[in-house]
Amino acid sequence: MKRFHVNVRVTNLTESVAFYSALFAAAPTVRKDDYAKWMLDDPRINFALSLHPENAGIEHLGLQVDSPEELAEVYGRLKNAKAAIREEGQCTCCYAKSEKSWITDPQGVDWEAFYTFGAATVYGEGANARPAPAAPVAKNALRAVLVLLAFVGSFLLGRPALATPPAPLPVTVEKTDDLSLRVRVSNPAQQAGTVRVVDLRTGLTLFQDAYSTAAYGRRFNFRDLKDGPYAVLVKVGREQYRYTLNLHSETRRSADVCCLDVPRAAGSK
Repeated sequence: MKRFHVNVRVTNLTESVAFYSALFAAAPTVRKDDYAKWMLDDPRINFALSLHPENAGIEHLGLQVDSPEELAEVYGRLKNAKAAIREEGQCTCCYAKSEKSWITDPQGVDWEAFYTFGAATVYGEGANARPAPAAPVAKNALRAVLVLLAFVGSFLLGRPALATPPAPLPVTVEKTDDLSLRVRVSNPAQQAGTVRVVDLRTGLTLFQDAYSTAAYGRRFNFRDLKDGPYAVLVKVGREQYRYTLNLHSETRRSADVCCLDVPRAAGSK
């Protein structure tokens, strides 16, 4: 039998556990310092909370199955959905050992299909590993640096620091873990567009996708790429947005995302 899955990012796990324990009239089945999960039968759902102090919201949805045979059935459904499938295979994530694959719907929502066959003592391994939570002082210092950079940036661009914020960009890119990015595009005019991943050392295009839908979404995992500089190029109509990232293996393998190049308005110099 299949079970619906929801994973929600929360900034305060203790507060959220108290809320959902009251809502579900049940304590979590799994409770860790950075994670909680309810395995409910009414409704039949795997509802999970993951601690993300800076980024709350829906992380992903999914279908959990009870056997490898059911997983093969759901994998067939993923193929019928006519979207790119990312096969993760056997992995450790969310304090569990599972076999899983991923797909992204037309609105940019990630779905996972998975079969869990064991428990784990750590949140994840490899690309699913997460760093230790930052100390509160370090977080506050980081916020202060970001505020200062925003002020200096607005000054250098000749914009008042307290000016009305500009209209949101049609492209958003966010890190979902150390080596994954989620790209979303708002394209209400349904202009033709493309998304490319380029190796900046060789100039080779490693991935390319085209779209013309009102919304586009895709999750990229860079764990199989070598260390070095790469770019994600997102074209919306005639405008192109460029995000550069650097893969490195110092104390742990991760991707640093920076340097968004925003196209100028027509006629500007």
